[in-house]
Amino acid sequence: MKPANDSRPRGGVRLDRVLDRMARIEPSIFWPLAVLLTLAFVLGGSGRDNALAIMVIELAAIPVLALGLAQLARPGALRRVRVPMALLAAVMLTPLLQLTPLPPELWGQLPGREVAVETLRLAQVAPGWAPMSLTPEATYRSFLWLLPVAAVLVAVAALDARRRLWTVGLVLGLCAASLVLAGLQLSDRSGGGFHIYESSHSFLPVGFFANRNHQGVLMAAGAIAVGIRRRWAGVTNLGATFFVLYLYTKFFDWWWDWLPKYLFFLLLGLIAIGLLLVLQRLRGGHREARP
Repeated sequence: MKPANDSRPRGGVRLDRVLDRMARIEPSIFWPLAVLLTLAFVLGGSGRDNALAIMVIELAAIPVLALGLAQLARPGALRRVRVPMALLAAVMLTPLLQLTPLPPELWGQLPGREVAVETLRLAQVAPGWAPMSLTPEATYRSFLWLLPVAAVLVAVAALDARRRLWTVGLVLGLCAASLVLAGLQLSDRSGGGFHIYESSHSFLPVGFFANRNHQGVLMAAGAIAVGIRRRWAGVTNLGATFFVLYLYTKFFDWWWDWLPKYLFFLLLGLIAIGLLLVLQRLRGGHREARP
């Protein structure tokens, strides 16, 4: 005779065992991270005139960041990622420090305040406490733009080696989708048919982006990831070469006119060495992760 309290269904599987197995399944941050990355690729290709899409990405980053921080708060989880988390905290604190109100005596002594101080004097307006940033609204938006970056870094740090490989595979899949879209854009002679954003690059293969340079650096990063995962040294070196060239052109635009030339090339060399060390670390970590 079957006991009255037996929760076994007709199929022969006990319900309490099923519930016990479900309780043992550790919630993974991979799937929220996958949603965030997909949104960032599809909606985040342009930072101008794209406020609604950027807001969606920033809102999607908040739960990912919260879940990642909760997992890193477990005993011993933060020990192996202390350096990248410290760098991330320094980057996130930079705009917050620039938004900190300063007394007028100190604010007026900062570089670049001469015109503002003179304008207040001519207008006969007494200076008050003001943030270090001359454009606090733009600084606050910059802090919000850092939320998806922080969420991805924290989430990847909280993942195990197997799910990190899943993340690499997802990013490579999104890179391939952007490359396919770029091919369709290149085949469209009318221009703009397959382009997501209206820009001066509407006749170029830009993929999910509005700028060809962003598509180029994505392809270079994808080549590096494919080379590391497949152990193709030539592909890795090719991607790293184009990535360093891209950094050189951007740094030239940003720093060439106001940095001493020796300091410019010193920074460029240090960044190139750091990139090589990161690639070597990634190669070593991938060998350990592979069965």
